[in-house]
Order: sequence, then structure tokens, then C-alpha cells
Amino acid sequence: MDSSDGSPVATLTLPTLESVAARTESPIVHRAMAFIAAETATELTELSGETAFSSIGVDSLLSLVLAEKFTAEFRLNLRSSLFLDCPTISDLKAWLVDYC
Repeated sequence: MDSSDGSPVATLTLPTLESVAARTESPIVHRAMAFIAAETATELTELSGETAFSSIGVDSLLSLVLAEKFTAEFRLNLRSSLFLDCPTISDLKAWLVDYC
């Protein structure tokens, strides 16, 4: 972009709230989101806080798979009902921050 006198004008692109949050979230939360993205064939960038697990295909069977992977990776004894107790990405992130 040029100014009225023809000299170049710098543009500033501000980071989004989600991109800032992604850089500041805990390693456990980041790895958990990577697992969920991989298992649901969803881009990590598409997992917003409001994303409901049911909307990305997390059903009772996938809940079991995710709970097993979380248990193995984080050495936590998780119930598959965690995804019912925490129905959205932001709910799960808050749970992970509180209990991991």
C-alpha cells in the first residue's frame, strides 16, 4: 500500500485472541488439542473454544479412544464421560488447567 505521496505505508496485522491464547496455553493443553485434532481429522486452527465435541464427531466410541490416549500420554485416569462433562473445547481446556 502506498501513501498519498507514493511512499510505502507499513500495515500492521494484530494477532487474534485465539492465536495469542494458543501461544500461551500449557503444553498439556496444546498436546491434548493436537490429539483431538488428529483423532477427529480436524485442523487444529478450527478448534475454537466454542467448538462442541459432538460437532466434530466425538461420540461415545471416540470418547473412549481419546480417554485412553489421554491416559497413556498424560498418565491420568480419565473417564470417557469427560467429553460429556466438558462438552466444548474451552470446557476441556479449563478442566485440563485445573486438574493437570
